[in-house]
Amino acid sequence: MLATADLVARKYRVTRAAQDEYALVSQKRTAAAQEAGRFTEEVIPFDTEQRLTNWETGGESIASVTLARDECNRPGTILQGLAALAPVMGEDSTVTAGNSSQLSDGVSACVLMSASEAARETSPRLVYSAAC
Repeated sequence: MLATADLVARKYRVTRAAQDEYALVSQKRTAAAQEAGRFTEEVIPFDTEQRLTNWETGGESIASVTLARDECNRPGTILQGLAALAPVMGEDSTVTAGNSSQLSDGVSACVLMSASEAARETSPRLVYSAAC
């Protein structure tokens, strides 16, 4: 996707500055929406484990965490910080870690049933399955 992002940016003449400015607006909008609780009813918190790596020693540990929101937003993002990031694909690239999509994807659930079955349901149930 990084190569595609660079290709699209060149084809449509989207400058690095324009990408960084849009990324900043996106970060601010997400932060405001999270602060206002706009996603609260859309996210079901769940417990999982996170692998932590100590970059100095190379040691790893596992921590129990509860994921309750998109953790990839950076509310403190500033334009100068985005502009200082190096391009991911070399000097001719305009795509950086700050103006591109994150490496992790979200998860969603979809319940498919007939209207008559939905009418019979009296309590919500959640079945969680994940492949990582």
